[in-house]
Amino acid sequence: MTVIDNGKGISDPSVSGQGMRNIDERVKSLKESWKVTSTNGKGTVNQIILS
Repeated sequence: MTVIDNGKGISDPSVSGQGMRNIDERVKSLKESWKVTSTNGKGTVNQIILS
């Protein structure tokens, strides 16, 4: 599953908000993985890999 937005992106990936922590917890609870790619000023791509 891929979720893409065209927002401002994540300028500092070491700082994550509650939403990112929630996604991480839920994906881990399913024993799946996910990847975040973000370009400052160009948006974010969240990919959840379901096997």
